[in-house]
Amino acid sequence: MKRTITAVFLVAVFAVTGIVFSQEGSYKVIANTANTPDSVSKRDLARIFLKKKKKWPNGQKAQPVEQKGNDALRTSFSKEVLGKSLEMVESHWQAQVFSGKGSPPKQMTSDAAVINFVRSQPGAVGYVSSGASIDGVKVMTIHD
Repeated sequence: MKRTITAVFLVAVFAVTGIVFSQEGSYKVIANTANTPDSVSKRDLARIFLKKKKKWPNGQKAQPVEQKGNDALRTSFSKEVLGKSLEMVESHWQAQVFSGKGSPPKQMTSDAAVINFVRSQPGAVGYVSSGASIDGVKVMTIHD
């Protein structure tokens, strides 16, 4: 009973303070095999997903695709790569759409849908859960 109360208390503290357990390794970034780079900086990847960077180093149009919804995978990617909470990302896109400056990346409902999109679109990049089978696409390494 005492452990349960302690665990509930810690979860409440983390929720209130915004502390999140790191979930690095819970996703992998995938790209179309025609993409030249095998690695990308976290900064450039964030800029691609926020559509501030529109092309890969080889000049090919970057086509980001993300997971739809409010799940742990999307939350983890937003926090670790974009450096923003999911709510902040949503606010960013609402402002961009409202001002006519841009629209968010395409959203897919599953790992399989993200993989199919990335496989079929040169320049595409997305993220899937770490256990997803990724036939026909490549995993990109993220560096600082």
